[in-house]
Amino acid sequence: MWGDDDWYYNHPWSAFLVYRTHSSWSTIFPDTRLDNYIDEMFKASVNTPEFNAITKDIMQYVYDNSYMLFVPAPNNVFAVNSHVEYSPYRMASIPLWEIEVKPQHWSIR
Repeated sequence: MWGDDDWYYNHPWSAFLVYRTHSSWSTIFPDTRLDNYIDEMFKASVNTPEFNAITKDIMQYVYDNSYMLFVPAPNNVFAVNSHVEYSPYRMASIPLWEIEVKPQHWSIR
């Protein structure tokens, strides 16, 4: 099982790595159709209709073949001090190094 943290930079490459059945990371028996889907995904540019379509095809195919169970996780909750500025990324990477301290923060006051 892979968590949501694999979807770095809005690209599922690290989660889909196990679907490349000729890879040593895969635990799936050889599957030419799935390998072709993965190859097509790497040819497509992120955030294009082609990329979204092939990603959907991959997820549907692995779901239909019981290669992986998809569990939705729509909410990611972050708690930060009200005296700091922080905008989380749309991906799993949590750039805490980008937190900026406001003038009201105790360390500056």
